[in-house]
Amino acid sequence: GIHVLKETLSSFRKVADKFNVDALYPIATAAIRQSKNREAIIKEIKQDIHIEIQIVPEEDEAFYGYYAITHTTDIENGISVDIGGGSTEVTLFKDKQLKESHSFPFGVVSLKRQ
Repeated sequence: GIHVLKETLSSFRKVADKFNVDALYPIATAAIRQSKNREAIIKEIKQDIHIEIQIVPEEDEAFYGYYAITHTTDIENGISVDIGGGSTEVTLFKDKQLKESHSFPFGVVSLKRQ
């Protein structure tokens, strides 16, 4: 869990430093958002690696999925289903405009555990 996250973010930090990147802006989705110790995770990462993680609210996570589809494809109307590790986002869009969205608190990892 946290050990793998810290190793991964440390690697990103080293690469960023090598290329003189001033800031990293990592975001966290359901895996950390649903964690009982999310505040401790964020605090530990900030103290040890000097990276501040922002937690994406579930409604924003659904929006980003819709946005990615409508800005990288020619699809104008559709329903998207983004199945993540800890959540599933469903969006409905028409004429490339978001009409409805919902985030469900289950994903591949959380369903596999049950």
